[in-house]
Amino acid sequence: MIRRPVRRPAASYERRVFINCPFDKQYLPLLRSIAFAVIDCSFAPQIALQEVNGRLRLEKIIALMRQSRLSIHDVSRLPARARELPRFNMPFECGLFVGMMHSGAPKHRNKQFLVLDRAAYQYQRTMSDVSGLDPKMHHGEPRQAIDAVRHFLSSELRLLTRGRERAPGGEKIWERFRAFQRELPRAAARQGLTVAELLSIDYL
Repeated sequence: MIRRPVRRPAASYERRVFINCPFDKQYLPLLRSIAFAVIDCSFAPQIALQEVNGRLRLEKIIALMRQSRLSIHDVSRLPARARELPRFNMPFECGLFVGMMHSGAPKHRNKQFLVLDRAAYQYQRTMSDVSGLDPKMHHGEPRQAIDAVRHFLSSELRLLTRGRERAPGGEKIWERFRAFQRELPRAAARQGLTVAELLSIDYL
């Protein structure tokens, strides 16, 4: 008999973090590291993973943004060939979140967000207006992505709890993430699931 996974209590608005990033296999190692760092810092990742097209998908994304005080936007996805157009989904969603901060309900005015990119100044090719917001670089490395997310959420956690809670250090999160990766196949097997099925339950 397969045990159902334990459902965690719903996170509060203050602890929800909307993650805006690519969802393909190439980006998956970064997505896992980012989501893990969010959870390890005592926040709850919000990710629009379902394959929903058009208006329904956009409505879901907007709903998740409204439910989340914090967000992380990875704008690193650029085309491999010079003549190809970049994907504008991530900059578009980042713009939606910033617009919500400035024109939404009063509670949205304290929203905060982190912009991630692969290399220094790459974002200037698609959204140069964020140059004053100090985007953080991960260089395609999960370890560096963890450090960037931890730095962002550490200060937010201290403010939220008035110093009562502290985020773990980047090296500690990285060690736990590597242990998590090693345990995934066994954890999935115990639930009668594949690794992909287990992650879809945890991250939605």
